[in-house]
Amino acid sequence: MKIKITTKNLTLTPPLQEYINEKMGALDRFFGENTELTIMVEISKITKHHKKGDFFETIVGLDSGSNTFRAESRTFDIRVAIDEVRVELERQLISRRGKWAAQYLRGARLFKRFAKFSPLAWFRSKKGHRVREEGI
Repeated sequence: MKIKITTKNLTLTPPLQEYINEKMGALDRFFGENTELTIMVEISKITKHHKKGDFFETIVGLDSGSNTFRAESRTFDIRVAIDEVRVELERQLISRRGKWAAQYLRGARLFKRFAKFSPLAWFRSKKGHRVREEGI
């Protein structure tokens, strides 16, 4: 897994870099060992005055080769923004994993349905619909 961190209008300290690596490294569990992950993290300070509302922005892009995920957050604290982005990416990955499982099960059901009966067991009814003969 590669984590590329870029900053804008602030300096990247070693504790912050370690925090980002720890939080984004947790996303590795959603992928297999052979998957090459690239995570691009962009942290920026968007206002120069601290009393103007949200002033840290975190944008994360996760590229797994076949899929790309993206999340962003704007908050008052940089660590809270990183946590929010990680939670959003986890939500997207869990949703996608459910879609993969559903597609697999749908294909398995279709295969089982067609493999169970021979094509000779089907005939056309009077209305033109395909109906399975009972007893064959």
